[in-house]
Order: sequence, then structure tokens, then C-alpha cells
Amino acid sequence: MLRFLLVSPLALALVGCGAGPGRLVAHRSCARADTAGPADTAVYELAAVDAAPTLVRFATPLPVPSIDSGRAALELIIDKTGRAERQSVHVLSATSQAMLEYALSQVHSAVYCPAMIGNHYVRVHQHLIVTYRHG
Repeated sequence: MLRFLLVSPLALALVGCGAGPGRLVAHRSCARADTAGPADTAVYELAAVDAAPTLVRFATPLPVPSIDSGRAALELIIDKTGRAERQSVHVLSATSQAMLEYALSQVHSAVYCPAMIGNHYVRVHQHLIVTYRHG
């Protein structure tokens, strides 16, 4: 049995929304935001937002032949479109190179409902732990 777990250190329930690159059009399950709001480029901490980002979908986990289990801790910015900003992803730790590559592929394919302050989507700093177990 293959298991994939994507959680934040604050034990957030990550279930929710996202949008295509460069667009402020949220997934239909997301709260609607006022896209005509200010062009805010600030990055907020989770404690400062009204609604944390929530996971809508990620790539289907596939068996990784080179690992039976592993874990990677990452920090990143989830943008206003519900995607991880590629240049913002920093690796805090990983049990192996194969696990790191797996975690990065999962994080880059994930789609979130963006964080919100008031009625506006905002960028948010996020810590994630990706855990892989096969068996």
C-alpha cells in the first residue's frame, strides 16, 4: 500500500483550492476573492492571514523504487494563484536524494486554495513535511 502525506507543522487540515499560473481565478471550491484589490506582493505568515491555504490536489503518488519510506521538510511560498513559487522552495531536510526529488515533484504539482486576508488572496510562507511510505 502506498501512502502520501502532506502536512504543515501546525497540523493544518490541507484540503481545498487552486488556480492556474498567473491568474487570480480560484478553483470552484475556493472562497471567492476580490481580484480587483490592491496589488499586494507582501508574503504573510500563517498567523497573519484570515484563511490559510488549503490543498485541493496533488499528483497521484507513484511507487519510488529506490526508497521504502522517507521524509522531507520544506519551506516555500504559496502564491495568490494557489501554487508553490518555484524559486521560493527551500529544503530544510530530506532522508535521501530520491525522497527530496519525490517531495519537490509533489509540492510543485500541488494546487491550493490561496491564503486570504479579508476578501483578497495573498502570498503566504508555509512549512510542509512530505512523508512517503511504501508497504
